[in-house]
Amino acid sequence: MANSTTKTEQYIKTFDCCDDPIVFTIVRDSYYTEKGMICGVFDHIDSAMCRLQRLLKNNPRDGEKLTIEAHNLRSLEQEEDLD
Repeated sequence: MANSTTKTEQYIKTFDCCDDPIVFTIVRDSYYTEKGMICGVFDHIDSAMCRLQRLLKNNPRDGEKLTIEAHNLRSLEQEEDLD
């Protein structure tokens, strides 16, 4: 019986992002300068929300937009294994 995988399937490498740790960032976008600035990197959504509430309490400037982004944290070895 022939092998069910083709030669190209042997070289396809994928990763499961569910196993990677997640970090959260708060990004402040200014309407006037059109530049984003990272206000912090957090290991849990609750700590990011606490900082976001503090930033909003201090009256953000006109045109500012604050967003929380989630990122998968990957090591150099994990990325090199994909090559």
